[in-house]
Amino acid sequence: MYSEGFNQPCALEKTLMAADEHLGRSDLADFIRRGKKFQRLLDILTFQVYKVEHLNATRRAFLDLPDDGQIEPSTQDEWIRLAMKKYKDDEGYRR
Repeated sequence: MYSEGFNQPCALEKTLMAADEHLGRSDLADFIRRGKKFQRLLDILTFQVYKVEHLNATRRAFLDLPDDGQIEPSTQDEWIRLAMKKYKDDEGYRR
């Protein structure tokens, strides 16, 4: 599921979150629950993973958006075009 661009916890992660909650460690369960965004960021920064599905999934993870029902770019060119349009007035982009 993760490699296909989904951010939902896998069965093992769900089991670990339930165990943490049972032991009164909801703080640890929250780390697991929110961990996909950092896992995706690490993939992009260290492995330079630029598949459109992964870029879309990273965006959803950081914005806490659901995996389904989102209208997202389907190609890298479309992703870049939309980002350029969105940030066209950003001073850092114009340099």
